[in-house]
Amino acid sequence: MLPINIANDILFHFQVDNAVTSITILQEMVKGEQKRLIYQIGTACGRYWVCRLTSEENYPPNIIEQQSQFAMLLWHHGILTPKKMKNGKNYCIEIEWDNQSYYATLEEYAGADIEEVNLDTFGILGKLIGQMHAISEKYPIKIDFSSVRDVIHNGRAKFDRIVKQADLPQTCYDAIRRCAVIHDELINELRMLWNELPYGAVHGDIGICNNLVHMGSGIGIIDFNLAGTEAFLGDMLVTFYASIYKYSWQGKLAHISRDQAFQYFLKEYLTERSFTTVEKLVYSRATALFDGLFFSKAVVEEWNKTRDIDVLARLDEAVFHFNIENHIRIVN
Repeated sequence: MLPINIANDILFHFQVDNAVTSITILQEMVKGEQKRLIYQIGTACGRYWVCRLTSEENYPPNIIEQQSQFAMLLWHHGILTPKKMKNGKNYCIEIEWDNQSYYATLEEYAGADIEEVNLDTFGILGKLIGQMHAISEKYPIKIDFSSVRDVIHNGRAKFDRIVKQADLPQTCYDAIRRCAVIHDELINELRMLWNELPYGAVHGDIGICNNLVHMGSGIGIIDFNLAGTEAFLGDMLVTFYASIYKYSWQGKLAHISRDQAFQYFLKEYLTERSFTTVEKLVYSRATALFDGLFFSKAVVEEWNKTRDIDVLARLDEAVFHFNIENHIRIVN
């Protein structure tokens, strides 16, 4: 738990002149010396703040600064996101706590997570992603971090990565082989064109039930610690398919049609940003790739949790999701 004296010191550095009255743990991820800690801090005036501290090697201060600048670019252009505080010119400070160095940021507390999800929520999500991409395209900000792009280009985007630690029975091997062939062929076809897609800063970790919160005048976005430079088309598709499959089997989206949700999502996205010629060219392959990929990941994750043999039958369905012919080309 963050000590009150350290919390008071952090607020002082960010020019918040108010005494700490409460500290609530939002996240404490610890792997040896690699730590990601998030706390909600209450102050005497009744306001709440979110303090993020990290000692992770993958998030040096220059990356945190770039991610914060991107968040504030969106804030200045009307996207609902918490205002981040500055210490002089910087959003990130270094502090010492318990003989360890951390990089810390401070922002206003945004609000509660969204819980009720319907088709309109997918429309709101699509519009938000479209707005962010349009802003990022018009006002480029560099973030020296990438996830999807790096995996595609360094040869690590193999289907075997999804299943290698799942301890799947041999009865699944034929379905795995068929999925792997299609997945890896799609990756090889897309790798040649991926660098030609429009790129820019993206949030990188938004889902229909992830990092979306209720703010004063609508739904806002939090947690920019995975923001990076990615292809807009890939980020859009990852956002949708990670959402629809991650949560549909948890009961939260059982009442929602995937195809209808995608129609709502894509329609609202395209009201904010149109696809380029090269995006239209790779759309079907990219959509098939991410549809099949996240469907397969959801099957494996469900198997790891339940060991329900009936879950594995869904791997046969993954071939359908990887099929390019099942994804309509978009022209706008």
